[in-house]
Amino acid sequence: MAGTKRVVTQARGKTERLPDVLGPAALELLALSESGVLEEVGRRLRVVREGGYVGLDVFIFLVSYFYCGENVGLRAFYERAREAKKELAALGGRRSLMTPSSVSRLLSAVEAASVRKLSSWLLVEASGVLDVLRHPWVQTRDARGEGWHVFERDGRVHALRHRALPEDETRPAARRRSDDIAAPGYSGRKRGDVQVHRTVLQHGGSGAYLNLRIAPGNGERRTELAADLAVLRGVVAQLGVSPKRTLLRMDGEFGWVPSLSLVREAGIPCITRITRPGLLDQLDVRRRLVEGTWCRVPDSGSGPMRSAMDLGLVTLRPDRASVREDGTPFEPIELRAVVSRYPREGSAEHGRVIEGWQYELFAAMDLEADAWPAPDVVAMYFGRSSQENRFIQEDREVHLQRIFSYCAAGQELATLIGLFTWNRALACGFKMAPPPEEMPKQPPRRDETDPRPVPETTATVEAVPQPQPPPPDLLAQTQEALDHANAALAELTDALDWNHLLRRRVGGWRYLTGEGLLACPANRRLAPTSVGSMSRSRKMRIHYIASAGTCTDCPRRAGCLNSVRPGATKLTCFLVAPDVALPIQERLQTVHLLRRKLRSVDAMTNPPPNRDRRPPKGTPLPLRPCEDVSPGAYATDGPFLAPAVARRRFREASRQLQVRVRLHLPAVPKPNPLFLPSASQRQRRRLSWQARTERYALPDGSDLEVVIEAKAEVLRRLGLPVSGSAAA
Repeated sequence: MAGTKRVVTQARGKTERLPDVLGPAALELLALSESGVLEEVGRRLRVVREGGYVGLDVFIFLVSYFYCGENVGLRAFYERAREAKKELAALGGRRSLMTPSSVSRLLSAVEAASVRKLSSWLLVEASGVLDVLRHPWVQTRDARGEGWHVFERDGRVHALRHRALPEDETRPAARRRSDDIAAPGYSGRKRGDVQVHRTVLQHGGSGAYLNLRIAPGNGERRTELAADLAVLRGVVAQLGVSPKRTLLRMDGEFGWVPSLSLVREAGIPCITRITRPGLLDQLDVRRRLVEGTWCRVPDSGSGPMRSAMDLGLVTLRPDRASVREDGTPFEPIELRAVVSRYPREGSAEHGRVIEGWQYELFAAMDLEADAWPAPDVVAMYFGRSSQENRFIQEDREVHLQRIFSYCAAGQELATLIGLFTWNRALACGFKMAPPPEEMPKQPPRRDETDPRPVPETTATVEAVPQPQPPPPDLLAQTQEALDHANAALAELTDALDWNHLLRRRVGGWRYLTGEGLLACPANRRLAPTSVGSMSRSRKMRIHYIASAGTCTDCPRRAGCLNSVRPGATKLTCFLVAPDVALPIQERLQTVHLLRRKLRSVDAMTNPPPNRDRRPPKGTPLPLRPCEDVSPGAYATDGPFLAPAVARRRFREASRQLQVRVRLHLPAVPKPNPLFLPSASQRQRRRLSWQARTERYALPDGSDLEVVIEAKAEVLRRLGLPVSGSAAA
């Protein structure tokens, strides 16, 4: 072999350049530090824990993690950032980046109240999306040409599967980590044993997230809705817009009186589905379906051709179990109802299928018919699919489809920071190329009448059979049969040897011959109630019990009953042979059946008064026609902003940066661990929030130099100053 070969290996030296994957994070941390957001986060995000990192440190770690743009776990991200962890943390004014184990411990110590105080401010004000929301391109114009801010509200479910956990004496007690964050619930098409429910409030025209709630199972619907409405009103006030020019679009699960009442009390118009399909079975509604004018719903042409019309003003009544937090019932609510139809075979997915047409009901609460005609209401409701598309975009861009912490508050904090980076990318991309203030010309309205006829038989409704009152003598007949059954039961119990059965009962127990009852020493009556068999015994037990409330005021109660429950009554039993007990058991069943029949006949003959003054179940809902008004002159139009393009432009531009960080820390002598200079240290007092934050802050005298290198065009698009060779 000619020549020689030499292989030299050496350890890689320290480099000043950050890895390319950390370039966007470095740029963002610089911007947040310059704008004072990091300092404000340090004041607002307070985590009560014993020593260690604080909320600001986990914020910096997770912002860096989400800006890396790769679908990896926290540990894999840390390994990629390990060599530059001090330089990256220094951009946020901290001494070092947290480790994944420290992140996990801190997220487990977060409290939900602290996260929710931070949520609205972080997503709305700190992210900078208010400038985006103020632009007219994010609004939707109605038929009168007026702009509306449309808000989306929906939930996502993260289903978890439970693996089998063997349990025996050789293993510790089984414990699942998901017990705090997940619970059983309705997961839809997703498979899982338990689930985590995430509710978000989003601005429809810009895709900006405004609020977030995470809860186990199906969530807390009323509490979450009330919180979202409070945030929505706050955002509207900051934009200087009237609440009457905002529109909340919600899923059909909120088409009930409690949810609609909360929305109306907040003064926000809304569109949702009416969850009262029985309304379509009313005769006046069926006639309206045949006599009304159907107009085609604007669509993309990919689904069934729908048509719609105004049904009228319908009054929805609350369920009997629907009450407010203070226990008072909800009042009935009147709203504008819109009905849509399209041909369908088979059973209805929503609403009713009548004569080959599927009819669905929608609520256009507090929306005027000339500004929002019926076809536009239906089109606006099905426009909710845009939020479903954004959920998919969120999974691709921010990768929030993972569990960051098995503490519900920690998971909510991590998800909140991920949505914050989404809003930041939107706001920064919007500033890179802000659209003009001039709005495109709104097209004129051209309503198209649906020529497809409605079958005349739709207006017919089958009569619902009404319950007939019982015969006048049925109550007396039932009472007579019950008396005979009680007399026959008494004959059977009279034949028992009561002297033998009561031999061990002292204090005046006696059997009342002819009545079939027992009398206790306090002369309280006990009646036979059941007969049961005993395990490992050839005898059976006859149970006697006093009526409810009989023993409440008894002077001998303390020495007779062990129960402290006020309503508890005396229960005693006797052992008898099966050949004697079985006839008694059969006769008791007859007595119980006749008692139930007597109560039912009595309720039909003498119905109890309706104390809550609500109509009985099945009563038709009041419906009155709307005023016949002509729709506005314009077709509903907008919004025009492409938020996905704005986010993509910013992320692509920030990935073209090369960031070099030079960090020089001053030489700080190590303190003597035996020397405690202050009284607070000697007494081990609790540290203030400021002292906790300063524990891992950069020391005074630190020298930090950041060099950002990129093409001049990229720097200009990002709003960064151009100097040196980049300007050439």
